[in-house]
Amino acid sequence: MYLWSDSEIGLASYCWKTYVSNRISQILDLVGPAKWQHVVSADNPADLGTRGCKPLHLTSTTLWRNGPTWLTESQEFWPKSPARNIIPPESWKIENFHITPEEDDILHRFSSFARALRVVAYMHKFIQRLKLKIKGAPNDPCVQLTHSDLQHAKVSLILYTQTRYFSKEKSKSLEKRPLEKGSSLLVLNPFLDSKGLIRANGRLANSSLSYNERHPIIIPEKSRFTYLFLAYLHHLTLHGEHRLMQQMVRQEFYIPRLKPQIKRTIFMCKPCTMYKHKLRTQIMAALPPERCNYALPFTITGVDFAGPFQIKASMLNSSSFRKGCVAVFVCFTTKEVHLELCSDLTTAAFLAAFARFVGRRGFPSKIMSDNGKNFVGSIGNLYLHVLHTWADFGNQQ
Repeated sequence: MYLWSDSEIGLASYCWKTYVSNRISQILDLVGPAKWQHVVSADNPADLGTRGCKPLHLTSTTLWRNGPTWLTESQEFWPKSPARNIIPPESWKIENFHITPEEDDILHRFSSFARALRVVAYMHKFIQRLKLKIKGAPNDPCVQLTHSDLQHAKVSLILYTQTRYFSKEKSKSLEKRPLEKGSSLLVLNPFLDSKGLIRANGRLANSSLSYNERHPIIIPEKSRFTYLFLAYLHHLTLHGEHRLMQQMVRQEFYIPRLKPQIKRTIFMCKPCTMYKHKLRTQIMAALPPERCNYALPFTITGVDFAGPFQIKASMLNSSSFRKGCVAVFVCFTTKEVHLELCSDLTTAAFLAAFARFVGRRGFPSKIMSDNGKNFVGSIGNLYLHVLHTWADFGNQQ
């Protein structure tokens, strides 16, 4: 039995890995003893069905019905494909590139910013004492760290971080040459200060802000210094939120994409995760009967003052301004609003506004307020005024 295949790679099953080799071995076991030979794609009738064929071409060709013409002849005339050295993809030459890993950041050895400051400060202190050949015990006051020592250590860490991440920009600035177009610091117009720190030169140079706020120190966002400093600042501000930390950082540093870094710091803080409660939603109570029953407009009215506002004392162009307020009458049924201008917050001013309201909208059956003294006094005066009115009406009758 002779079996034909147009895949030279498939015929070279011994070159494949386990998955393909097992499937081909299974095919060979099912077929039994047979001779496998190669057929070119032009003589393969299976390609007419798999690759597609136009109907006109299918009617005129005999390859689909009868197969290749040489198949009916003797084996001497069968095509013999030349032996080829087939190299499967698994055996292709793979080029290896040797990459030298960068040195780890020294700040990865520290778990907190304060510890890194103290260690670097003690290193500087030790080197300084060696140069001066000073001896002293650990409890010696001269060996204890001061604020200037910590500030010097902080500047050293900033210089180390900037040199590690902005080496090209720093060399360009030292040589007083323009930065490359692809530099991330090009839009910040950086410059070197007297200590060799890279600072941003923005549009606040003429403002009354401090020097650090006008020209903040540029810190790379993905550096270890940024992570340690934000964690230190988060604990220093008693687990402050985004706005507070952002304001504290901008007083001295400029960190690109600062908000995502602050969010990551707060997310990684365990106490904030434990004690930060989820927002609770309160189910609103049922509406009072005054709000959900049919009634004429302003039958049930709520009143309150809004203001103060600046109002003219007269209609003259050069008149002075004085404080005034507005009495807001709200209908509890239709939510209509009636506004009346008041000169002040006294009971007399409210009574005058209420009289104008009654003359326009009618006398309400119920008035609701926040129990202000002017409202309570007005209700008493209105009650007395109604009693006197009814008494005069009875005398006239």
